[in-house]
Amino acid sequence: MTILPAFYSGVNQTVNLEILLKDLPGDVTHSIESQPTGDNVVEVSGNSPITGEKKYDCKFTFNFHAGIQKASINNFSIHDPNERGQGLGVKVIGNLINCAKESAIKTIALTAELERGAFVWAKLGWVPSQTSFSKLQKKCQPKLDVLQQLLPSEDRLSNSTFGIFRDLLDLDETKDPKYIWAIVDSSATYKLESLKVLQNVANIQNSNERINQIKSLALQNGIVLDELELAEADKTLRFIKNMDLENLSRDGKVSVSVLLFAWEQWKGELNLTDKDQLDRLERHIGKNPTYYQPVSEVQLPSQQLV
Repeated sequence: MTILPAFYSGVNQTVNLEILLKDLPGDVTHSIESQPTGDNVVEVSGNSPITGEKKYDCKFTFNFHAGIQKASINNFSIHDPNERGQGLGVKVIGNLINCAKESAIKTIALTAELERGAFVWAKLGWVPSQTSFSKLQKKCQPKLDVLQQLLPSEDRLSNSTFGIFRDLLDLDETKDPKYIWAIVDSSATYKLESLKVLQNVANIQNSNERINQIKSLALQNGIVLDELELAEADKTLRFIKNMDLENLSRDGKVSVSVLLFAWEQWKGELNLTDKDQLDRLERHIGKNPTYYQPVSEVQLPSQQLV
């Protein structure tokens, strides 16, 4: 006996632009390109009706073939600062998910990156692949250690909070990629001004002077770094060098998880048949029913025994 996906007659096998473009702001333009692989690539952009400047753009791929039934987010960028934090992301992603569900799409894949990308997508419910999660752990753990060594004692994480983060980033302790949610949901923060001090150090051009400043910061915390540890700290601190800390801060503080994940790339997906992911998605996107129809109200493709 095998388990095969049920086939439903009447399932929409095209991109429903009415759903995908619903209530998007600005002068909205779009294009659709069908590829030999069966992929339908949809590009959407919204321009200012006054200046004609691009406010945002996104690029999605849909594949409706039986056995694939997959969508992917190739790009989603908000160029206009005035559109950030105004619910545009909820509109775009809510529309995408509703469009995917109508077409019996089961998963929505993406590559998360940029300053807030990895944090935001995980917050919404996407989960990195096992390989991507392991890479994140390897890259973020040194960041956490360096910050704990160099930030002033009053601004560092408490021993218990630091221990929790370290366990979550430990390859031997934490293997389930869904634990990324425990990291992004943490309320732990660093002070913006203390991070700016580290950023200033990272931007020192003279390598000897930069290393001496790193050594001095560690000594203020009673920590003596040997040559290898100093080199590692110097290398690790570069991730903060060109970061827009002001943009990442709220009330003068920056989330620990935002800082750890900034600029880190991971590949993952949202499984529209996974209850954990759907519950999380509906908590974050489903707050505004205008842009998102709860999954429980939509007929998803089920499975039958054959």
